[in-house]
Amino acid sequence: MSTTLTTPVTGIWSIDPVHSSVDFTVKHVVSKFRAGFGEVAGSYDADAGILRGSAPVASLDIAMEDLKAHLQSPDFFDAASHPTIDFVSSDVRRDGDLLEVAGELTIRGVTKPVTARGEITEVAAGPAGDILGIELEATIDRGDWGLDWNMDLPGGRKAVGDHVTMSVSLELGRPAAQEG
Repeated sequence: MSTTLTTPVTGIWSIDPVHSSVDFTVKHVVSKFRAGFGEVAGSYDADAGILRGSAPVASLDIAMEDLKAHLQSPDFFDAASHPTIDFVSSDVRRDGDLLEVAGELTIRGVTKPVTARGEITEVAAGPAGDILGIELEATIDRGDWGLDWNMDLPGGRKAVGDHVTMSVSLELGRPAAQEG
């Protein structure tokens, strides 16, 4: 059973880069490797149902510099040739606080359809105007975007799993009405 948002979500909302994140999880040998991007930008046009987001590959947040460099290399994200990961929705469906967002995800210059599911929050008053929260998750096959690097391990295992779960946590703002 879903609930109905009491405040309609309308207008254009901007992603707050300080309070938003784009993270991913992938199997590494026997555990899960988690990382994310330190920068995210974009907007949500609630009237048109268009959610846009972008994360610079250079903002990959990993403490180990050698691993960060390898993930930014042509073996993985190829940051020099494809500096951003981008998403643009084609359909946003809301059922109460549940959200389903279909769109196009571009990684390494390859664009493929993706559907993410999650939740949208009530509109709340924030210090600089209204704020809105969106939480989304989608699982993709990294090979569909040319992220094919792997390493054979003893016993026939691969070092890196094929499926990547992407988690997006967005706080979006809309400035308070300006008198003019």
